[in-house]
Amino acid sequence: MIKVPDFKRMREYIDHIPKTRDRVLIKTMYLGAFRVSEITTKVSPSDTKTHAYGKHLTWKLEDFKVNRRRKEKALLIISAIAKRRLKTKKQKELGFIPKVISIPVMPNYEPFTEDLLKWIKQYGTLSFPLTRRSVHRIVKQNLRKLEPKVNPQKLRRWRLRHLVDKYQFDPYDLTIYSGWSVRHNFGSEDLRVSSHPGTYFLGAWQKYFPKLLKPIHDLLR
Repeated sequence: MIKVPDFKRMREYIDHIPKTRDRVLIKTMYLGAFRVSEITTKVSPSDTKTHAYGKHLTWKLEDFKVNRRRKEKALLIISAIAKRRLKTKKQKELGFIPKVISIPVMPNYEPFTEDLLKWIKQYGTLSFPLTRRSVHRIVKQNLRKLEPKVNPQKLRRWRLRHLVDKYQFDPYDLTIYSGWSVRHNFGSEDLRVSSHPGTYFLGAWQKYFPKLLKPIHDLLR
């Protein structure tokens, strides 16, 4: 079982990070369950094992049809998946395996999105011109009082844990959201889906998005 901070306390703590860039960076990493390299565009010359996948990151707003009378706006963040070997011809042409994260826009469902949208309006992107080491430093400086041994990877783990505990994500939802391979999450189970995220994940956000449409005040009780 992954140990995570109290959901309400964690969110309030992040909301009160004073520096806008640091707050938006941490909210983006948390909401998207991103690895550092998936949203950064710089690599330190001494960091030979890291790639700047953030250069591939894009975004768009899209309507999700809840029913005949109701639509909800979703922020889609399209990024490259780090730590995945390119296998298909299309993946090799792209140079990366894509995944799509969807987040509710309305603050009654996800208030963190407001900061992301303001940042997009100002800078046009959710990737950051930072190195891996810079991100580690920013996360530790801002969150060490919340979690003494915090690191960027823990933000990803906290988000995935919360998606299970608070939003009832199933293993398939987590596979889509995290960018894991089907084999990673399901082992040898006989699933009638491709093992390559790029072939089916781009539209699969619509499967889990309704689960995110829970009033935040209910989750914070």
